[in-house]
Amino acid sequence: MLFRKKRPTWLTQLLRNQELKESQSVTENETFLIEREMMLKGTDVPRGNKIVRQFAVMVNGAVYVVTSGERVSRAVYEALLEAGAVIPIPGVDIKPRSQSSGSLRIEDDSVIENDT
Repeated sequence: MLFRKKRPTWLTQLLRNQELKESQSVTENETFLIEREMMLKGTDVPRGNKIVRQFAVMVNGAVYVVTSGERVSRAVYEALLEAGAVIPIPGVDIKPRSQSSGSLRIEDDSVIENDT
């Protein structure tokens, strides 16, 4: 620590508390198994003797490359459903996104022509 300043104790304690909250929330998250048969979109990639399917989806500014046979979090699963990349798993309730979530909607895309 020749050129670095020591962190203040309040900052160190705040960072520890955040790490504890994140580690506790990870255990509460659900994971979903994405199988090749349920993927509607994606690219077939040879991996060893098998062919797997991969699809990229963006969640909160981070890009996730989902490979068939992988377990994903609930947020990634919801993004895959919205993109139409997977068939919904029966028995899993997904709440619809609210209107204020920032999704883009185009109400009317008609073209008005002047007949003068």
